[in-house]
Amino acid sequence: MLPSLTSKNINQRERSLEAKAFLSFFNEKILPSRRMAVAFSIFFYGISGFLDAALLEKRELYIILSIRYLVVIPLAFLALGLSFKVKWVQRHFEPIVSFLLYLCALSMILMVVFVENVHVLSLYMFGILLVIFVGYSLQRLFFFWASITGALILISFVAATPWMSMEKNHVTTYALQLFCGYVASIIGAYFMESVSYSEYLSRKETEAQRIKVDELNAGLELRVEERTRIYNEKAKEAERLLEQQQVVERTLRMTEKQHRDLLEIVEDACFELDLEGRIQYFNTALCRITGRPSSEIRANRFFFWLNVDDATLLRKQMESKAHVGGTAILSLDLQKPDEDIVSVRLSLSPIEDGQSRISGFRCVARDTSREVRLKTELNTARQNQNLSENQHLKFLRHMAHSLRTPMNAILGGLHLLKENGASLVLGEASEHMQGVLEDIQDYIQLAEGQGQARPVEEKSKVQRLSQEERNEKMYPLILLVEDNIINQKITMKLLEIKKYTPDLAENGFQALEKLEKQSYNLVLMDVQMPEMDGLTATRKIREGLCGKEAALTPIVAFTAHASSQDRQACLDAGMDDVLTKPARPEGLQSMVEKWLRRKES
Repeated sequence: MLPSLTSKNINQRERSLEAKAFLSFFNEKILPSRRMAVAFSIFFYGISGFLDAALLEKRELYIILSIRYLVVIPLAFLALGLSFKVKWVQRHFEPIVSFLLYLCALSMILMVVFVENVHVLSLYMFGILLVIFVGYSLQRLFFFWASITGALILISFVAATPWMSMEKNHVTTYALQLFCGYVASIIGAYFMESVSYSEYLSRKETEAQRIKVDELNAGLELRVEERTRIYNEKAKEAERLLEQQQVVERTLRMTEKQHRDLLEIVEDACFELDLEGRIQYFNTALCRITGRPSSEIRANRFFFWLNVDDATLLRKQMESKAHVGGTAILSLDLQKPDEDIVSVRLSLSPIEDGQSRISGFRCVARDTSREVRLKTELNTARQNQNLSENQHLKFLRHMAHSLRTPMNAILGGLHLLKENGASLVLGEASEHMQGVLEDIQDYIQLAEGQGQARPVEEKSKVQRLSQEERNEKMYPLILLVEDNIINQKITMKLLEIKKYTPDLAENGFQALEKLEKQSYNLVLMDVQMPEMDGLTATRKIREGLCGKEAALTPIVAFTAHASSQDRQACLDAGMDDVLTKPARPEGLQSMVEKWLRRKES
């Protein structure tokens, strides 16, 4: 729709989009150009009055000149002057100009009525057509006002034909000329307005797009600045963490051999499997364990390197954990490219996506070939050397548990480092690592039949307090049931620092014996131990095997297994709470104080 055809909606309360666009389009029409057109029209119209004086009689001349110089031209000057200051005239300048053009045409029609000369009539008809064509174009009238003004001029001419002193065929000819001029002027105004309005909308759209692009660029610059600021903050935080890491590394610096032995214990392969067994992510340790390059690992499924039974077992565990969740621990035999078989202990836990669906599995694989070989050699050494059953079981428990939980000792050492100072911790760490190396050496000699293992029991006695010393201090008496020597030392030391009186049992049997002879305020019970595990020992304590008082003693599981199934198994066995390893000093103290207060109450 043309904008001028919507002008009837402009003064309504709720303006249409076309009317609002027309108002903006009309405001784009600059008034100075129209004012110059009006001034030129006044000059032309005033000069043409001399032609009227030469062609008209005196009476008709007075009428025409009065209309020309006393009505039309003064009104034009008035509208031109008011257009500079009066907003109403500026807003309605186009209909005012249309009215003035109609008055001009009306004066020409009067002259056609008064003049009898055919030649003069043709001049005046040419003047009327000139008003329609030149006047419309010069004043840049829109289609709406051009059509109304032209229709009024045509109606006025037809209404004045009875008083015209000319033949009917001339009247018809002039009327047809005037009608054709009117139609041609309307068509011209239509196309002029359409083209101008299309250019206006295109210019507005381009300007709007440019503004939008500028806004997007400004927003992008703000986001870039924000990202840069965040990146700088993260970089500073990373530098700070790196400095802290360097301090810790300098504090825990070990000899080259000790560091190599530690890496052999804790360096595991971490990778992720999708639901079809393809490896999505892995570290370099997996290449070392499997003996295959990264490209081959990515190209094959993990099942290809297992035998049929292990592959079937792994698939069943994946299907089971995909439905019920939890963590599965499997012992698998993995074949290397050189036909060598590697024993691997695989920990499998599902990965959930954002919609609570299982998208894959997170796996941790540890090469247990060395552990299996050591166990085999230990069994052979036990048969050859005829070791006593207790010493052999203690030694085997020490080796297996030390290999399973090395990081608990390291983190516990860090906590002691905070409590006692760097020099003391480094000294204790050195003595402890030397003891581990001596244990390994004893085992090798035992396997070769060249020596005998040192009794492990002597190491733990260093950390124990006599019964008389406990009674003198009157501190809360806590029984620690733990088979790992390193964890024994660190946990006993942490309890002593927190002003508790710790006592030690290395397995479930020793815990039952101590509970029969002594009353304790709290029992910290490890779960996985040789001879008798913590769950079995707890059940026997709750059954009253050690007495009624011992059956009411609070028992807290002190274990490295932190899954919900393991926690529920501990609670079902009769334990009161679960404390996971590695435990921070404040967490250990909080758990102990919690159950000491409950027992007192």
